[in-house]
Amino acid sequence: MFSSAQCTRLEYLKVSLRESSLLVIEECPMPFLRHLDLEFEWESSPEPVVFLDVPLLRSAVLNENALYAVVLPWAQLTELTLHNVFPEETPAVLQLTSNLVYFKSALINNGFPDCPDVTLLCLESLALTLRRTIDYHPSEISGYLETFVVPTLRHLQVDEHFLGREPIHSLMMFVSKSGCTLERIYVSGKRRRLSHDVYRRAFPSVELSFDEFYVGEGLQNDSDAEYDSDSE
Repeated sequence: MFSSAQCTRLEYLKVSLRESSLLVIEECPMPFLRHLDLEFEWESSPEPVVFLDVPLLRSAVLNENALYAVVLPWAQLTELTLHNVFPEETPAVLQLTSNLVYFKSALINNGFPDCPDVTLLCLESLALTLRRTIDYHPSEISGYLETFVVPTLRHLQVDEHFLGREPIHSLMMFVSKSGCTLERIYVSGKRRRLSHDVYRRAFPSVELSFDEFYVGEGLQNDSDAEYDSDSE
């Protein structure tokens, strides 16, 4: 697929293929490769595609099939984006990314995942979103955010579906467990439980932003209702 001469000059590589077996780069060093973006429609090859001679690789974007089809020097990565993956598929690779600074994942919700804790000592930015299509409407996926132990985290983007029935309580438990000092929280998606003001009263020193309006329709539990009652 790529000649040796082409491989040695690549700095950014983006490939979208039907099958992982079509990506032929074996024994092709990429000494200047910094960013890798792979998407496979199917995972057809029993043998993984190995990227090991890539000393400058720092960021990768992978879909579910690519995640299983490649071997990367995970500890080198400082940025990783995973899309269309299930929550329980992420811990195994995250446990190998000891130097990760930025992680973003667009997840498919399959219920309440039983995931082990993952400690990322260098992570500064975490973004958790849910896959949305015409035929797929995400539901609550509480408990996954709390599996991240990220003491250096500064920026958090999270869909309200990850915060369960008590969004404020979930966020506070996450911050307490990680021991991080958040500078910015970005709550994405339609919010059915809490309005802007409730979040702002709970986190007065944090920059807060939202990408959609509060639409209501959710039940507000007692612990989060305390913050709402302050304004009455």
